Amino acid sequence: MKTFRILLLALAALLAHLNPAVAQTTQDELRAALQHRFDTITPAIGELLPNLELYDADGNTVQLREVAGNGRYTVLVLGCLT
Repeated sequence: MKTFRILLLALAALLAHLNPAVAQTTQDELRAALQHRFDTITPAIGELLPNLELYDADGNTVQLREVAGNGRYTVLVLGCLT
């Protein structure tokens, strides 16, 4: 899948070089395709997340179901904190 995405981006870059009007259409189509994929694979608002394997502040592995619930809020911090 990653290779296909890279090929699409390379094709979009080539088209942008040859014809800017075509490039804008291609970028719009790529944006729409990515938005559609995001909309179809992500949980809906209010839907339970899958039982993800996470790491706590100390680097220990925990399951999402272990830390969620019990009348408390659970905040997921994604990305690098450095």
